[in-house]
Amino acid sequence: MNGGPSRSGAPAYPARRTYPGRLIAVEGIDGCGKSTQIRLLLQWLLAAGQPAYLTTWNSSALVHDALRSAKRDRTLTPAVFSLMHAADLADRLEREVVPRLRAGHIVLADRWVCTAFARDGARGLPDRWLRTVYAFAPRPAVAVYFRVPVEEAASRIFAARPKLKYYEAGLDLGLAQEAAASFDLFQRRVADRYESLVRRERLHVLDACEPVAVQQQRFRSLVRDVLPSWRAGPDLEDAGAPEGRPAGQGAHPSPGGAGRGSGRGKVSAATRRARGGPALEWRADGRDPGSAPAEPGHGNGAAGRG
Repeated sequence: MNGGPSRSGAPAYPARRTYPGRLIAVEGIDGCGKSTQIRLLLQWLLAAGQPAYLTTWNSSALVHDALRSAKRDRTLTPAVFSLMHAADLADRLEREVVPRLRAGHIVLADRWVCTAFARDGARGLPDRWLRTVYAFAPRPAVAVYFRVPVEEAASRIFAARPKLKYYEAGLDLGLAQEAAASFDLFQRRVADRYESLVRRERLHVLDACEPVAVQQQRFRSLVRDVLPSWRAGPDLEDAGAPEGRPAGQGAHPSPGGAGRGSGRGKVSAATRRARGGPALEWRADGRDPGSAPAEPGHGNGAAGRG
């Protein structure tokens, strides 16, 4: 990786706002509606001609099958579960996220490191250990926490499918024998962890009980605030949700050009000009020369997160 390894031996990924692109992440307990919101945001950005890409938790081809098999066999301990998710994130960061951020694209993440801090912390793993394991991950330009009561989240899940998943319900922890009761206890733990992260991780909190359209407008407003001025102009003000555009990952432009499939958005003249600009070199500390002083990532120097 450009910038070389850190003193801890971990890859030195650039910190927040030190690359031309923007990383936008959504967080929340299961059933909060964050996946709906991030896909609506993707459609909006693509309709405005923005180079946007969606990456989702536990989607690395390198890790996904092994993790699915371990879930099926119910052999995951909390530490192994967390380390496999860390490997998933590291692989996606290396292959999907950082190349697009360096190309000036907008990367949308359906879950980021706060998912590990909240879920794995709720499973009893120490915060210091988690922050060390995930020290490689850059801090998003915007991270949004969709806050919802556990009861509402459970009702949404049951409306979509009749059965809770084993780890989703926290049944591995022995909190309760019945899945719904275990889900309630476990997700309350996770929600408490998220609340403790709001200030430390600079999470923007949105009320996930508001109408979907209202949440989306608030979300778009937060995103506009961190986009370069040439991106946050009339195209984004006027763009509506595109009709018939797939919201899956095949709809996103690749770093080298247009994406595959029917999900390509019309690229604005400003976007084309930006793509034609000079390549940026990275300093030894991972910062873009000429940028403002970088805000710290999730770690605390050579020792990683603490």
